[in-house]
Amino acid sequence: MVLQRWQSVYLLIAAIALGLATFMPVFDIVRLDKSVLPVDLPSLESAAMPGGYAYFILLALSALISLITIFKYKNLKLQKSLCSINMLLIIAAYITIAVCANFTAGIEIARWQLASLLPAFALICTFLAKSRIIHDYKLIHDADRLR
Repeated sequence: MVLQRWQSVYLLIAAIALGLATFMPVFDIVRLDKSVLPVDLPSLESAAMPGGYAYFILLALSALISLITIFKYKNLKLQKSLCSINMLLIIAAYITIAVCANFTAGIEIARWQLASLLPAFALICTFLAKSRIIHDYKLIHDADRLR
């Protein structure tokens, strides 16, 4: 089906961005003694930060849902629903990491990294994919109505 090309591209870009964001540091914690602790998945074992693992689990789950959504091209309603769930997971990941950064604000300073923008880019790509899915659904629905 030719109609699915742009949705697949957008969802693949979103899955790659979310996969990269899962393993890159989101922010660095600058402690009072000027030591820097990057907040990424391997360093969370020593950081004792509440919600840190939840952020990475939400991003990994969102990347997996993006990949699954690509292969559900025959069921446009399910694909649209999975895009909505994916966008909610990305927003929940941002809320989680904001809580983590706020938790460290009293003791240390959080210095944001460029990788914190990757989920926002993936959110935009997922939104564009959902709009293309809705457009294709309308085209198919209108074509069926004319028959």
